[in-house]
Amino acid sequence: AIARAPGHEQALHAYVVLRNQASLPGRALPFAERLVAQHPKSVQGHIALGNTLTLLRDYAGAEAALAKAVTLSRGTSAEALMLLAQAVSHLGRDDQALEFVDRALALKPDYMMALNRKAMILQTLGRFDEADPLFRRALDLAPMDGELWRGFVTGFKVKPDDPIIALMEDRIKNPALSDRARMGFDFALGKALEDVKRHDDAFTHIRRANDTVRKLYPYDMAQRRDEVAAVQNSLRGFD
Repeated sequence: AIARAPGHEQALHAYVVLRNQASLPGRALPFAERLVAQHPKSVQGHIALGNTLTLLRDYAGAEAALAKAVTLSRGTSAEALMLLAQAVSHLGRDDQALEFVDRALALKPDYMMALNRKAMILQTLGRFDEADPLFRRALDLAPMDGELWRGFVTGFKVKPDDPIIALMEDRIKNPALSDRARMGFDFALGKALEDVKRHDDAFTHIRRANDTVRKLYPYDMAQRRDEVAAVQNSLRGFD
């Protein structure tokens, strides 16, 4: 579609999303930049660019793109607000990040990604008691999201009698799980089992998770060069 219509908004947006989902933000970036250059009032275009820059760890650039998306949407895009919260949190402005994510949740109270983002920010701030119910609500909304479980367990001390271990052991048996979800469950179980001193079982899950990482993200020198070049280009003009 891009070859036939290089400026087509939906085709460019779909391509950027697919490249980012494949963990190839360096290859997505030129198309994201073309998208906003040719469609400067596109909310989804600025969101896609902001997400791409976040994946490339250019958080200042991501903030600018996502703030533009919020402005263009007149503050009605929960996705833009949630991603903006993520960017400013990476820049060390967690109080402001909480303001943005609360605005996203005011628009969509059951927005799982915003619940998860707020919980992660609270976790970073050491406010674990406040983060816990948010994580649990997000888990209720997306019970098979292994990465979500991993994020929850990272900041949670699992006790021997906690039913969370049996729950995750049951969920990871689901044959329909994607590799990415299974990897998240393996990492989460590795940490949880380590908490309760089941070291051999923990090692089994961590090893399996690392095997999945290598399967999903094989090292590609050309890809790495593209990503480094994209980061360098995004930082030109900064001292």
